[in-house]
Amino acid sequence: VVEAAVSAIDATNNLTKDDIQKAVDDALTKAGITESKVVVEDFTKTDATTSASGKAKATISITCGTAKDSVIFDKKIAQLPKSDAEKVADAKAVVSIAVAGIEATNDLTKENVQTEINDALKKADITDVTVTVGDLDMKAATSKADGSVKAVISLSCGTAKDTVSIDKTIAQLPKTDAEKVADAKSVVEAAVSAIDATNNLTKD
Repeated sequence: VVEAAVSAIDATNNLTKDDIQKAVDDALTKAGITESKVVVEDFTKTDATTSASGKAKATISITCGTAKDSVIFDKKIAQLPKSDAEKVADAKAVVSIAVAGIEATNDLTKENVQTEINDALKKADITDVTVTVGDLDMKAATSKADGSVKAVISLSCGTAKDTVSIDKTIAQLPKTDAEKVADAKSVVEAAVSAIDATNNLTKD
């Protein structure tokens, strides 16, 4: 009877020693067993959290005259579901890593960023957080200067919200052959203008 009563108890963070005692007492009363003394002892409990399961344990002593026995209560408390804020925090960590791995180029688009983030979230099995990439503030790099790209990524789940920012430098572009020739021409023109023309001047 006690074993059956114990197996039917649902282990939660709210479970107490008195809850187990009452369940056992009610089962014994219902079965018409009154001569045995049943006591719940050594009750311990580790609460479950959103990151780990918990456990509840107790020893249920049964005595009748000189006869003694016991039943062990040892049940896992299921891990709690994560809060909206915790879900957003998990997603933010994944998005931050994805953003860090994106190479900033003049060809980068909002859609490129969204795809990278969506893939990262899918790989992390995060499905209940909405993540949206805002418009890119793009300054294209040239062969004369670095560029930049900025954007704000919004995350939301229920009432919880957060953001991740993109702020990357786009590396200066290599000079084209035409620009290299133009640079060389400027140097040559400066050198030529400094030459003093005399009868001794040679090609060399």
